[in-house]
Amino acid sequence: MALNTALDKAIALIASINLAYFQLSNADLPDSATDFMYVQIGLMRSWFQQLIDAIIVGFTAGIVVAAILTLCAILGHFVHFRQSVMDARLGKFNFKKKNAKVVFATGYIGINISASIVSYILIVAVVTLILLPFCFSLTWNVIWRNVPMIITTFVIPKIISFVSMKLFKKCLFGPTFIKTRAGVSIYHFYMTMNAIMRFVYGLLAVLVMLPITYGANTPDFVNNWMLLDTSYRTYCGYVMLVACHNNPIMITAANRMLALKDAREKHTQAGKHWTSTRSMLLLILLRFPALRKFRKHVLEQEKKVRELLKSKGQKPLENVAVEGEKGDEDDEDSDKEEAGAKEPAVKVKGATREPWVENALASAMQEAATANRKVELMKKYAVVLSGLESGTEEHTRIREALRALSTATGDTFQA
Repeated sequence: MALNTALDKAIALIASINLAYFQLSNADLPDSATDFMYVQIGLMRSWFQQLIDAIIVGFTAGIVVAAILTLCAILGHFVHFRQSVMDARLGKFNFKKKNAKVVFATGYIGINISASIVSYILIVAVVTLILLPFCFSLTWNVIWRNVPMIITTFVIPKIISFVSMKLFKKCLFGPTFIKTRAGVSIYHFYMTMNAIMRFVYGLLAVLVMLPITYGANTPDFVNNWMLLDTSYRTYCGYVMLVACHNNPIMITAANRMLALKDAREKHTQAGKHWTSTRSMLLLILLRFPALRKFRKHVLEQEKKVRELLKSKGQKPLENVAVEGEKGDEDDEDSDKEEAGAKEPAVKVKGATREPWVENALASAMQEAATANRKVELMKKYAVVLSGLESGTEEHTRIREALRALSTATGDTFQA
């Protein structure tokens, strides 16, 4: 369109010149008088054609770059989304929960589609504009003729800046200290010249982040105050939505609990006896013995024993659990009462026990704790056994376990 307009203007100008000459001389203007104008029209036509070719080349390169960036962004989105959801299920969040409300997740699909389309178009346009001066012969000739000036103005200063930075860092700074404060002040002033490169890097980062919705396109300083990137906020909301409402572990556990509830209601309606919660807990512990060490009272007992042995300056024993909290004074009093001993009249200041006595007491405490837990477990086995039908497989298994437990010694008994 621009080419046609320019040609029409030039041809109209030539026609007006011919008409004016004909009115004055009553003869046509010789062709040689307007040949230069036709040459200019041909030159202008070639420029426009070269501009069109340069735009086509830049547009093609922009399509390729935009396709690669968009494809990488989509693949990275899948990987990052899965990892973010798995971390969120474990309670690890790489975003603020206030920016991950469920209402933000409603536009997840639309935001991703629009972000991909808009970023694709913008990347194509930016790449086309960047390549246009290098693909258009007119601007390329101007750049090529000024290569010495460009090298002198931009390339050489950049090389000097890079080398000088390395030298300054080597001469002014140590691994953990500053060698000269005066030199550092000059170095800091010299670093202000990098503001232009910061602007360029910022533009490139924004361009690359356009198709990426799983990262904020705004600075962290702004994000700490308010998250302005709605695409990333929508992504965070959808991650939270999937992590909370599409959790296979939670769904399986909920379905299992609902199934138990239905089974219990059916047993109750049929007049059958339903196993109590305590018996169900015993069955779970029998089925999964490794869970016993995580029970609350076991952990508390082991903690008390460790604290008691630590107060005596001894290394805590493994797999130790006691029922009571009585210390050495109670043990001494009971020993004295059994032996009929009387309180000595002479008070001994700073009396301490011998090491073998401490070891014997610790071993006795461990054996007592093991025996107590063995008795409790046998009682639980007996309760479970009384609620099972005789002759069933479960009844036989519990009976054999109870029999083996009754004959087990302190060394072979596993808490």
